[in-house]
Amino acid sequence: MPAWQYWGVNLLLLVTAVLLGFGLVMPLITFKQLVLFSNSFSVLSGVVTLFSQQQYLLFVVVSVFSVLIPVLKLVLLIINWNFPGGSRQWRSRLLGFSKSIARWSMLDVFVVAVFVVLIKINLIAEVETHPGLVVFTIAVITLMILTVYVNHELRRRYL
Repeated sequence: MPAWQYWGVNLLLLVTAVLLGFGLVMPLITFKQLVLFSNSFSVLSGVVTLFSQQQYLLFVVVSVFSVLIPVLKLVLLIINWNFPGGSRQWRSRLLGFSKSIARWSMLDVFVVAVFVVLIKINLIAEVETHPGLVVFTIAVITLMILTVYVNHELRRRYL
């Protein structure tokens, strides 16, 4: 593998990790009710709020699809790309697991989009989006593209 390809993918993995980190903590949306109340939420603060309000099902869904799966996908990509050794069977399982997780890749953005749409339906509340939503979405899309590319390259080379 050419050095530029190896380091280029690693650079993209690093940029994606930074974007994902910022996307999880930056405010995504602000809800304004009437003129008096305003709440801003990031993915992580939304998860904490769901847990503190005892909305356990939503807490689990948002935690798994918006935090756990993207982080797990990123870790798997880093491992797959940087440690290509191991048996053919182990590599095949790791790539298969990575592919299975990739099927859920846009569900995290879908969860946020549905959440915004549901709030916008309520005429009492106004929703303002923030750059965190864009950063998070770019991180997820970049992660999806990297997953397809890395899996394709590694299958071509090692399987």
